[in-house]
Amino acid sequence: MAPVDCVGVGVFKQLGTIARLFCAVSEQGFTVRKMFQSPSDLSIIFSIAQEDLNRAVNAICDVFIRE
Repeated sequence: MAPVDCVGVGVFKQLGTIARLFCAVSEQGFTVRKMFQSPSDLSIIFSIAQEDLNRAVNAICDVFIRE
C-alpha cells in the first residue's frame, strides 16, 4: 500500500474537487483502499497499491497542475 496525500489551502471546500481527484485515479483503473480527510480541509489522504503510485500521482497532476 502507498499513501497519497493531496494538499491545498481551501481547495477541498470547492465543489467537485474530490470528485475530480477520484475520477483521475479511477480512470487509470486504480482501486482506492483507504481514504481520510483532515478536519481542517487542507488535505485528503488515500492509499493505493504501491505499483500504481507513480501513475496515480501523474494522473492527479494532469488534472490539478497541468490543466
